[in-house]
Amino acid sequence: MKAEREYEDVRIHELTKNNESVFTYAISKGVFIFSRTSFLVEDAIRQLKSGISFNKTKTFTKTGTKFGADESILLFVNHYGLHDMLTGYISSDRNGFLESINNICRWSRLSFKLEKNSVLFNGLSSSQDTTDLFSSIRNQTTVNSHSAAIAPARTAFLFNFSVSNIEQCLNKLRTNGRFFIPQESAAKLIDSLDQKYKFNLRKLMTSWNKKEIALAITEPGSMNLENNTYAFIRTENTAEAIDALQEIQTATGKLKGIEKYRSHTISNFNLNAIVPLFYGNMFIDIQQSYFTTVKDFVVFANSPSILKSLIDDFEDKKVLDKESDYLSHLTRSILNSQINIYFNLQRGTNILRSLSNEDISLKLINDGIFKKTVQSLAISISTKNDLTTSVGRFDFSGKISKEIHLLWSSQLDTTPATPPYVIVNGENKFIAIQDNDLNLNLFNDAGRLLWKKHLGEKVLSKIYYMDQYNNGECQMIFNTTNKLYLIDTKGDSISNFPIRLPAPATTGCLVKDFDGFKKFEIYVACQNGTIYAYEISGKPLTQWITKQSVFGIDQPFIPIRHNNTDYIYGYGNKNHYIIDRKGKIVKLKSPEADIKKSIAAFSDSGKKCILYILDISGKIYSVDPSLTSEIIALNLSDTITDISSYGDLLNDKIVMLGRNKLYDYLTANEIKTISEFQLDEKLQFVNQINFSERTGMTDKKQNKFYLLSSNSSIEDGYPVWGSSDFSMMTSDDNTAKSYIVITDSNGVLYVYSE
Repeated sequence: MKAEREYEDVRIHELTKNNESVFTYAISKGVFIFSRTSFLVEDAIRQLKSGISFNKTKTFTKTGTKFGADESILLFVNHYGLHDMLTGYISSDRNGFLESINNICRWSRLSFKLEKNSVLFNGLSSSQDTTDLFSSIRNQTTVNSHSAAIAPARTAFLFNFSVSNIEQCLNKLRTNGRFFIPQESAAKLIDSLDQKYKFNLRKLMTSWNKKEIALAITEPGSMNLENNTYAFIRTENTAEAIDALQEIQTATGKLKGIEKYRSHTISNFNLNAIVPLFYGNMFIDIQQSYFTTVKDFVVFANSPSILKSLIDDFEDKKVLDKESDYLSHLTRSILNSQINIYFNLQRGTNILRSLSNEDISLKLINDGIFKKTVQSLAISISTKNDLTTSVGRFDFSGKISKEIHLLWSSQLDTTPATPPYVIVNGENKFIAIQDNDLNLNLFNDAGRLLWKKHLGEKVLSKIYYMDQYNNGECQMIFNTTNKLYLIDTKGDSISNFPIRLPAPATTGCLVKDFDGFKKFEIYVACQNGTIYAYEISGKPLTQWITKQSVFGIDQPFIPIRHNNTDYIYGYGNKNHYIIDRKGKIVKLKSPEADIKKSIAAFSDSGKKCILYILDISGKIYSVDPSLTSEIIALNLSDTITDISSYGDLLNDKIVMLGRNKLYDYLTANEIKTISEFQLDEKLQFVNQINFSERTGMTDKKQNKFYLLSSNSSIEDGYPVWGSSDFSMMTSDDNTAKSYIVITDSNGVLYVYSE
């Protein structure tokens, strides 16, 4: 329905539904005013009648109020008003970002020009406060920016100052409590540290900076940015800078030793939050003080593994100034001024979500900007007299990159004892991995170590998880040689766990919900020849009545389904067996040579299963579980070193490795060569842990990982670092992205985005 009324001699029109106003509008003094909230329209009418027009203010008129000859769209931004407008949309955790909007400048005038797949804009901005961001670069000359030459190609956000005197620029901003912590608080903290450690911290942290600082954030896998954030501080003398930082290290101590990595030295000092203290709140996510040098920059980050990731990209020439989207802006004479901002929205959805409140964040997830065609935004800002000019560009080409790239990496205290396991707990994702100090480590999906738990024994099984109590909280279950564990994501044991096994286990347990009703069953083989079966509560499984003894099962159980019946397959180097769910054990015919590896492959939409056995001589045999006394040797022309299967658990593919050759298995007597490799070491398969949809290969000597595609060829962009079995983790931003979680023999945990 439509209603009309008058307010201050102005006719207001209201559209209503169910007696509630849904849209209100009016025209006053030639201005069309509209809102979904009626009192805001009234307030605007009142201010137009009684207030002083903003176009009479000095800061507004400086920007120019008329259309130029080639201008068709003008946008005027009041940064004070923008701050107020955004208050309800920004996360309370990012109030510093919100407050800084007030202090960018006073007014900005932006004119827009439409082009194919892009929108160009030019701007003029004016300030009335000498501590505003744009005022800080007055009387500075532009220098060539080098930060994109060291930023990884996977960078989602890059913000840099490139000016003739960076310290002069920072000193202006330090008087503004929005960009730095308040001067009085900073002075007290610095004085206390100077007195404690007998040094001049300000001089040691700033005397060597020259011409450029930059904030770089690589594509994050979650809203936590701490494992993706870098500070780049440019210097004309890296040796002088390192000497100063080592003086801090000598006085304060270090968290870890100095490390050489690919001709770069990674070091640290034992003071927290020093980078934001001296270089601004934009570096607030860098709380640790690990550093290295790359070209003419000192680079700070929160951990050595983050710095190693940047070094890898730099040494492998995977840098931003060679990336096509960044270059598309650079060739338009953007990103070469005193302040430069580059934001790739396809990579930066989680950055936006980290800034937004919960409602906006959910909107980004469900109807997010990644579903649109916005690719990226670039802005360059420089000063001229009392005005600040800007030029920018929105790219709407929607080029979504498919290349593999590193999201983050974390370093274990020592080498890994297990591969990494993804644990899903409601909306939260974790990564569990044991190291060779026998600590179980749990990381969040941003790479932060949440806790470690000393187990005293090696984990033998997969680390399974389930929500046994239907309360939205998951539990992890696994076994060591002597114990069966059930713990929550805080590391606390559940109920009467851990349970001591009746005899030492010979292999990892199998945990399986065969019927799909969350009635998990646990099976574990022990040295006394007994296979024990438990309910998830730890009680013996009632239907398990086996009295047979089997010795030598030292490989993980494989659950199989054949002719609509569930079985467990177990094997060691001499013998192999199928076991039904009541405990009946049937010995299968074995090859003459010892068994090296067995796999199960499903066909006929999961109704049939064939076992493939690789022996130590390189021969492969097939076994039909229903024909227990038969074993068929495959007539293959090559000696096979490894075998794997992958697919959708209904119709699996079989792949084989020979003498540096990769084969697809086609029929009982035919294999097809897919790839040949010229490597010193033999490749071997590594498998996806949480599902069997993907498989890969590793060169363990080189710590290189290759992922196979659905046609068994190597995916583009590989190899990457890694040498273990791997897990797949899906993104939580509705982009259907897959993340690969893998570790290497040095104890580095990697998460890659496909």
